[in-house]
Amino acid sequence: MCIRDSQQAILPVKGNDLGVSRLSTVSQNKFQRLLKKKNTILLDVRTEVEYKAGHIPGSLQIDFLKTEDFKKQVAVLDKSKPYLLYCRSGKRSKDAMTVMKEMGFTKLFDLQGGFNSWEGVKEQ
Repeated sequence: MCIRDSQQAILPVKGNDLGVSRLSTVSQNKFQRLLKKKNTILLDVRTEVEYKAGHIPGSLQIDFLKTEDFKKQVAVLDKSKPYLLYCRSGKRSKDAMTVMKEMGFTKLFDLQGGFNSWEGVKEQ
């Protein structure tokens, strides 16, 4: 892959070296690999009731359905870190990624199928 600099010279670029936002839905295997990386933040965007019924260990819970509260809590997070998001089935986490992108977050990953399809360790 190549990009052009300000003088229109063509420069080679490696896949993750692009200075653009990365928003993607990833498989459980990739999600689990990303969880092991340093500085990665795991974000559960379900309700408190859903979270208490079971969640992925180490996750921070911020209810996306409480839109203004969600934005306030997310605004204080470090925008340079990678965030792994999940909800029950994947819809809210995709919507949350869109909101976070608009707020300046650039490394956002969504768990395909959400918590319903999570086969890893669960905690209550």
